[in-house]
Amino acid sequence: MAMSTTMEADGEPLPGGDIPPIQITIRSEVTEVDDEAGTITTRFSYADADIVDDGTVDPQTAQAMREGLSVLDQLSGTATINARGEPVTSEFDIPDDLDPTSRQMLEQVSQQVETLTVPLPEEEAGVGAIWRAETTSDLGGIETVLAVTYELNELDGTRYVLAVDYEQTAASQEADFEGAPEDAVVTVEEYLVTGAGELIGDLSEILPASSTMAAGGDVVMHLEDDTESMELRQRLDFDIRLESTG
Repeated sequence: MAMSTTMEADGEPLPGGDIPPIQITIRSEVTEVDDEAGTITTRFSYADADIVDDGTVDPQTAQAMREGLSVLDQLSGTATINARGEPVTSEFDIPDDLDPTSRQMLEQVSQQVETLTVPLPEEEAGVGAIWRAETTSDLGGIETVLAVTYELNELDGTRYVLAVDYEQTAASQEADFEGAPEDAVVTVEEYLVTGAGELIGDLSEILPASSTMAAGGDVVMHLEDDTESMELRQRLDFDIRLESTG
């Protein structure tokens, strides 16, 4: 995953910028197939999270980032999907003694596991079919809605190629940020992230064989407490690539 972010406070730029690419290994193992219920249960674990040193980050910052990513080694859990790839349940083992920042990071990552599988339509579908799936999640204290539109471009036996359009939005709301001052009120005023990509998969596999996604968008928030009031604007761009190996 490659990411860049910029932030402004009342129009004044804040420190930020490009983040070096991050590579994460996710291991999955099918632990149960329930023919009667029509479900598959998979055990997930995260490992080998590291930055890809592209020469843009000094060694001290790189080491700090590696230490931050190491918390992912503590994330594991199970996810159950039905025969169409829709998530039924998911449960992740997050240690109770984690600091708030690390806990929030793991909670956000664990919610993304549900988006790794493709929810197939109930109706028979051939090349040219289009369908849409929506999920809701809490990202850093913001209730968001993720809408993904799929279009079947190729179908060869059990192998398929999908074009994917991605849109994540959030309604105007007060957000519960753990890092915000205790007496501050943070209100989300705008939230829109859109993107597109391609996904190649096989009906005999849990995870896609490969996928690409490029997305970007803006989040505008208003922070107010007893002493100040300011507008925070964040621009986020990212590029995600996934490859599966048996």
